[in-house]
Amino acid sequence: MLRVYKIPPQTVRREGQRAIAAAIALFLAVPLSVAVAAIALYARLDLQFTTHDAGVFLFGLGLPGAALWVRSYMLRSLRIELEDGRISMTHDRPFWQSPLRISFDRQDIGHIREVGNSGLMIRGRGHRGRYIDLHIPRFVENYDELKSQLSAWQPIRNSWM
Repeated sequence: MLRVYKIPPQTVRREGQRAIAAAIALFLAVPLSVAVAAIALYARLDLQFTTHDAGVFLFGLGLPGAALWVRSYMLRSLRIELEDGRISMTHDRPFWQSPLRISFDRQDIGHIREVGNSGLMIRGRGHRGRYIDLHIPRFVENYDELKSQLSAWQPIRNSWM
C-alpha cells in the first residue's frame, strides 16, 4: 500500500514568509549601510570601510536569505512515499534543474536516526551502491505515523546532531 506524506501548506507558507523577511532585511540594510558610508565619506570620517567589508556584509545578509528561499521552494514540492518495502523522497530543485529523487529498498537501509527537532535521517544505499542520506523533516504531515512505520523496518536511534 502506498502512503504519501507532504508538508502542510501553512508550514510552506511560513517558510516562504521567512524568506521574504530575509529579503526585506537585505533590501533595507544595503541602502542604509550605503547611506551611512556616504555620510561618513561626506563628513570625512576615517572609518576605514573597504569594498571587502561591503562584500562581507552583503554576503552575510544575502546567503541566509538565499538559503531560506531555496528551502521554501523545495518544501513546497516535497513528497515522501512509503510502500511495502521501499521509501522514496522527491522534490523540485531551483534554477530549472530536474527534480531530485532519492529512493531505496528496506534492506538497503543502513540506519535510521531521529535528529533532535529536525526530523528523521535515513542512511541507505542508492542505486549506484553509495550511501545517501534521506532527510524527513519533523513538520511533515503525519510524522508520528511515518516514524512508527519506519520503526517496524528498523530501530530508530536518537542522535545529538
